[in-house]
Parts: sequence; structure tokens; C-alpha cells
Amino acid sequence: VLTLLYTTYTTSKKARETYIKEETAQSAGETAGLLSKSNGEAGIQAAKRHASHDVDAIEPAELRAIIKGESETDVRCLLAILVAWVVVFVCSALKGGEGSYSVVACGTPLYWGLVALPLPIIAVLVWRLGDEVSREHELKVEHNFPFADGDLQWTRENVRIYPLYSIFAGFCAGA
Repeated sequence: VLTLLYTTYTTSKKARETYIKEETAQSAGETAGLLSKSNGEAGIQAAKRHASHDVDAIEPAELRAIIKGESETDVRCLLAILVAWVVVFVCSALKGGEGSYSVVACGTPLYWGLVALPLPIIAVLVWRLGDEVSREHELKVEHNFPFADGDLQWTRENVRIYPLYSIFAGFCAGA
């Protein structure tokens, strides 16, 4: 509970700070970068040089394609999340719970199979999507992608360790 309270506090604080920066930038005509540490005229010039202001002028073409791809929703990732949720929901509905109808009797091999079934499916999804995200990150680094301050660096190590943090947080939350 303490971990969740602390996480909620820090996330809310950061969200509020970002919101204030966005409101300030919007009222100033968005001439300065929101996450840039520079300010004044230097900050305005840095924001004007940022890749997102003139995508078609970016060279090489590979970097231009990466930046354009960043503005699109990755439907495959959304579908993978949907599959994970459906598997968990179906398995939970079949095994039942407190006061709800159960298709299988508690403690039977089929019951424990329904408990365990989501684990390998979600593990494979996390592993494959992690590989894809880290390959995209490596491609960005290779083509000198202009990362913003605070961007997560999705290295192979990070795409393996963040899911473990999430699992640990789930256990701490009592899931």
C-alpha cells in the first residue's frame, strides 16, 4: 500500500507539473519545448530545430520514417494488449470467484490449468513486444533520433526488467 501511495503521489506530481508546462506553452504559442531544460531565446531556437516541426525536411529518409511512425498508433501493440485482457477475463470467468458461478470445481486440475493458462500467453506477448520495442529503439539510436528529455530508453535490458517491476508491484498490491 505504501508503494502504491508513493507511486501515485510522484506520478500525480509529475503530471501536474507537465500540465502546467503545457498550459504555459500553449498560452505562449507553443514556441518552447515542454521538456527542454533550456529557456529563453535559446529554448525557442532549440524548439524550432526539433524534428517534429518540419518532418519532411529531415534527412536521412530512414529517420524521417521513424519520426512519422512515432505519430501513428501501433495497432499491433493494442491488439496484443486486447488479447492478454481477453485471455485473463475468459479464464477468470470460467474459474469463477466469490459468489459467482463457476464452470469448473475449485482445486481440480482444470481449475489450476485456468489459473496458469494466462501466464505463458502473457509472457510470450511481453517477450515478443519487448523485442520489437527494443529493435525500434536500436534503430532510433542508429539514426540519431532526437529523444526528448525524459524519454524512456527501451534497451534490451529495460524491456526485460520493467515487466519484472510490474509483477512485483502487482504482488505488493495483493493481486
